[in-house]
Amino acid sequence: LRQQLRLQKRQRKLQELLASLDFAAVGKDNANSWKHSFDSQATADLNALRSKIPAEQACQWFRVFVKDKAGNFNEPCWIPVAK
Repeated sequence: LRQQLRLQKRQRKLQELLASLDFAAVGKDNANSWKHSFDSQATADLNALRSKIPAEQACQWFRVFVKDKAGNFNEPCWIPVAK
């Protein structure tokens, strides 16, 4: 229980610092095909991204940037999303 409370506290702190999550769909040529931003961790919905993946693709790689309220971006992380 104590560990769960600590985790919830960390998640609340992260939500207070987070300004946006920016997803960029990356094509085979390593160029951004399209972008989608979420205002907060709570509004991030992978189904919104899945609906934009072209029908002929089974999976889409996203380059993800996290922006804090001070306007700083993290190093990008990569997330695969299956259709």
